[in-house]
Amino acid sequence: LTHTHHELLLLSLLFTSASHGCRRVTYSDSSSMLGQSARTTLFLSKRALSGLGSRQLLPSLTPAPQCRHAHGSAAPHVVVVGGGPAGAVAGMCLAAHGISVTVFESTTQTGTKLGECLSPNCSMLLDRLELRHLLDNQRESAGFESVWGSPEVTEKDFIRGAHGHGWHLDRRQFEQDLAREAGDRGVDWQSGVSVLSCERRNDDKWSITTSVQGYQGQNEVEADFLVLATGRKSAKIATQLLGSRIKLDDLIGVSRTFTLEDPILDTCMMIESAENGWWYTAPIDPHQVVATYMTDYDILKREVKLRSTEAHDLGSVLPPLPKKSLSRLHNCKIRGVSTAVTQRCGFAYSENLFGRGWLASGDAAVSYDPLSSYGITSAMGSGYYASCAILESLSGAEDAMQLYADIISESFAGCVTMTVQGYGWERQWPEFDFWKRRHDPLWMEELTNLSDASP
Repeated sequence: LTHTHHELLLLSLLFTSASHGCRRVTYSDSSSMLGQSARTTLFLSKRALSGLGSRQLLPSLTPAPQCRHAHGSAAPHVVVVGGGPAGAVAGMCLAAHGISVTVFESTTQTGTKLGECLSPNCSMLLDRLELRHLLDNQRESAGFESVWGSPEVTEKDFIRGAHGHGWHLDRRQFEQDLAREAGDRGVDWQSGVSVLSCERRNDDKWSITTSVQGYQGQNEVEADFLVLATGRKSAKIATQLLGSRIKLDDLIGVSRTFTLEDPILDTCMMIESAENGWWYTAPIDPHQVVATYMTDYDILKREVKLRSTEAHDLGSVLPPLPKKSLSRLHNCKIRGVSTAVTQRCGFAYSENLFGRGWLASGDAAVSYDPLSSYGITSAMGSGYYASCAILESLSGAEDAMQLYADIISESFAGCVTMTVQGYGWERQWPEFDFWKRRHDPLWMEELTNLSDASP
């Protein structure tokens, strides 16, 4: 739905100074170039999202002062809370400029996640970050098929597009590879470490209390800047800074993985509307197909209550796969089916995206409806822009955080508008609650207004 929007945003990356790539440099060498490089990135991105300069929102592109540190030439220390795509990208981009970076990830391994598809448009960002090689072992996606707005199948071929094929991600493997890459690029990556508290001291430094999984006692860490990349379900310490979480809808995804005896050759993702929601199926590898049902939380809860004897397994209350999606499994011998996994998937944003000495990145800042196909790309992109804003802020620019928030907010608002339009194209199920809500003009107007009001 948002391919044009993605390209407009990501195109700005191609025009930024080469000094803000991921080439490793020392802090003393890089500090003089941080302002111009990071400001160029922020300026071009903001300008693209504002209609290519339709209104003057930014100061002139003058080099910012060199970064100053309270203890002389020592590199500032940035702590990133959360080791998902946003936190990993922010960490490695900062480390590339000689900034001392520590990432605290509370888990020791990535759990099951619903996002399995990466748009071809993301290749521009991956090339910019020199991360394309992480997809070498991921399955290519030739395109997608949709049954949306009519009972007929519509095909979209990626191969003939400007960016070639997309990818079906094994999210666990991808995020493990991102963490390993960040460590190789100089990030101090600490898994199994939870952040218990963050306190801003009078000397403008952060005092951060942590605990290590499996060990008693607590540790104290000092930082000059804090990045909250804690995901949709941010910890209590993060919500104290982020403020209220504003949900634009109550979408929830229920996902199951089918393990196949014989390989499936089809590499296309399929999206298909249903009576009270929609499905997507994706072959993440030749022997595994993920099927995810998207509906509203209250609709799912109602189905669970109606079938309470089977509610211990949410998979038992799901409607059957619709006809077209089911057909791709028709000739496959299914060896096993996983337990259903749920995840909140609606549009949402945090009341505060930044403050003095901190900012939010990834889903901790804004979260996207999977129909937009923008979640993972947005997370990595916001991590990149977060690093630009932090470098600029450490160089002395007082407006860097606001520029970052403008980029994230305007991208979010544009994506919400396009996704609302996408839901409006589906008119096969007008009598069902899920679609009644999404076709209600008041709901559509309210959703757009709320997204425009995001910070």
